[in-house]
Amino acid sequence: MKKRDTGQSKKDRAENACIRCFFDWYTRISGTVYSVERTEHVFPELADSLRWDFIATPRDEREWCALEVKSLIRPKAKVELVHWTKMFAAVTRQLSGLLQGEYLVVGTPSLWLNRNENRKLKKILPRIVLTKAKNMNKGSSVKLGAEILAKFPIWLSRLDVEMRPQPHLVKIPHEIELFKISDRGLSIEPGMSPVDIFNVSGALEEATNALFDPAKEGILKANEQLGLARVKGAKKTILLLDCHLPWDPNSVKRTLASKDHSYMSNIDEIFLVQASDHRVSKVWWAAS
Repeated sequence: MKKRDTGQSKKDRAENACIRCFFDWYTRISGTVYSVERTEHVFPELADSLRWDFIATPRDEREWCALEVKSLIRPKAKVELVHWTKMFAAVTRQLSGLLQGEYLVVGTPSLWLNRNENRKLKKILPRIVLTKAKNMNKGSSVKLGAEILAKFPIWLSRLDVEMRPQPHLVKIPHEIELFKISDRGLSIEPGMSPVDIFNVSGALEEATNALFDPAKEGILKANEQLGLARVKGAKKTILLLDCHLPWDPNSVKRTLASKDHSYMSNIDEIFLVQASDHRVSKVWWAAS
């Protein structure tokens, strides 16, 4: 795949990461190398008008595919899992060579941090995790909330009253737990309790349903954009759902299957893509 980053906006960077992840995967399973360009570079007359995002052409072929990227994110709220995935990926890198094992962190809260606060938490967490995890056995867990609050006062907490030695207010930290699930390698990732897993399915269903809101630039807009691509000669039209939620392709697949397929009349295939974890799954395809 020819990699060409043409935009500097946050949206462009996210789309570029999504398309790279998709073609890294697609090239492996198809054995075909693709050249990928922004649509406006191939059709400059569309630069300031309705268009789809990318054109992909197999090497040594003239037929091309059209790809549109839409963000799949829960409406009305930013989902914190992406933030925590990045946070613990940074912790993992810092602890390379100092700690061994695979760990899940359960109970991570919604936490709104500015850049300096985020940087400070990234410095604090590796020390806390290393101290608490170095003597853990597989299958065990430890709580991290008190240690985080002691070094990071803006950590989520609630006030309570302790009666001894005399009545006084104390801060009770939002508790998160570190679970050790393997002795191999090193990875630290946000995990999910059974309640979290239920919420993931609901969040993905909500986000997928939001794509069909006529007021949003979701499926209806993608169908229009990829319809234009067909008029321009696209051999295949593909919609990529850039996933900013926990990974559950089956939930997205079920929700799409329940929808009126006329909304997707110009779309041949839909894939769920999570660039941060290099994951791709086909979640819908047109009936042949």
